[in-house]
Order: sequence, then C-alpha cells, then structure tokens
Amino acid sequence: MTTFRNETFIRKEIVLDGNRYERCAFVQCLLIFRGTEPPALIRCKFRKTDIRLEGAALNTTRYLRQLKQAGLHVATEKVLTSLVDGVLPLTQRPAPPPKLHTGTHYRQLGVWALSLTAITVLLIAALWYGLIVYPESVLARTPARPLAATPLYRAMPALPDTLKAAYDEVVSLQKAQLTELGWVDEANGIATIPLDDAFIILLERGAFAQATGGN
Repeated sequence: MTTFRNETFIRKEIVLDGNRYERCAFVQCLLIFRGTEPPALIRCKFRKTDIRLEGAALNTTRYLRQLKQAGLHVATEKVLTSLVDGVLPLTQRPAPPPKLHTGTHYRQLGVWALSLTAITVLLIAALWYGLIVYPESVLARTPARPLAATPLYRAMPALPDTLKAAYDEVVSLQKAQLTELGWVDEANGIATIPLDDAFIILLERGAFAQATGGN
C-alpha cells in the first residue's frame, strides 16, 4: 500500500487499488478501480473528476446488470442501496465482538461492581478510624493536664494582679492629657493644652476653613 499525503493530482489517470490518500486534491482526474484491495480516501477533495471500473470491479457491475436483466430487480436494487448506504451484506459482516467488550458480560460487570464497592467501604472505614476513632483513643489514654501547664497558657502575657487600679491609672493619665496644660518637650517648646482650648484656637485661626477650601 502506498500512502499519499497533502498532494494535488491534475489531469491524471490514477489506479486507486490498495493505496491510501490523505488530504489530497484531485482536479480533472480519472480514478480507476480494478476490484482488488479497496483504497482509503481520507478528507480528500475532488473537482471535475470521473471514475472508471476495470477488471474484477467491472465484472461485478456486469454481473449485477445480468441479474437485473434476468428479473431480479428487487434483489439487485437492494444490493445497490446497501452499497450506497454503507451496509454490508450478511455474508460480509464482521463477527460480533465478545460480550466482554460490549458491556453485556454481566458476570464480569458484577465482579467489577463488587470490587469497587468493597474498595469504597474500606476507604470509608479507614477514614472513619483515622479521623475519629484513633484520635479519640489517643485523647482517652493521654492524662489530663491543668490549663496552666499547657504551652499556650504559658505563652500568654501575664496580667497585673491589680488590673482595675492599672486601668484607672491609664484612664486618668489620658484624661489629664486632654484637659490640662503640661509640657511634652519643654526644650523644644512642645506642650499639651486642653482639647476645648485647641478647638477655639483652630476656629480663631481659620484652620477648618483652610482645610475645606474656604467653604
């Protein structure tokens, strides 16, 4: 068998028997088939191309013509129709594939189904034991420790015993910074003034009007 790929044939007589043509173009050609091994024509293009039968292929057409002339019109038309539709006669059809390849081998399908079911059950049991049963058994065998002995508790910052007094001291200091006069950096002339006085000074200097664009 000779294989031709991506070729263009122009004004040629070509004997197709036994050859393979892939994505070829035939322009004004004569395609000859002599009835030996059928050719393979895959995604080919034809333009103004004729066909001719010779040898055994021609004898087949003569045989069918004789049968039709003898009165077997229906049988002859049936053969021609089956050839056009691509349906093989019963004597030429290939043997059916084994049941194992067609999905009707129910015994084998049942074995595969049971195997998959068993594997699924085993996986679920392994996950249940590994995620639930085993951790619970480990926790049950581990002696309980007080919270103060855990690393997380030891890593927490220690709070003062007089938490209320420390809180009140911080609040008093913040209130004093907002309501009293005092030096922050006397050398550089940085001081704190009450919050109400600060607002009055800003209003007098027009700071809010400048920040909003004078509106």
